[in-house]
Amino acid sequence: MIRVTAPWDPAFERVLRAHLPHFPAEASLQADQSLPAVGLDSVGMMRLLVALEDGYGFAFPPEAVAPSTFRTPRTIWSVVSQWAGRSPARR
Repeated sequence: MIRVTAPWDPAFERVLRAHLPHFPAEASLQADQSLPAVGLDSVGMMRLLVALEDGYGFAFPPEAVAPSTFRTPRTIWSVVSQWAGRSPARR
């Protein structure tokens, strides 16, 4: 079982971990962990974006669909926490 002690909710961490192929399951996910370093590539970024939009019911604003947003858990969570519930999800 994963123990979450980060500034985000457990659902976010589950979704994020599912898209990190090289991140050890037993390791603690740090807010400033480099996601490209643990396997998040451009295809994974798009899959993660869709999973987060579906899970949180919002659409990433166009300006946030950039590699810099998906650099660390902290940068992704800042967008999710700001926009979740504020805009209709794309379907």
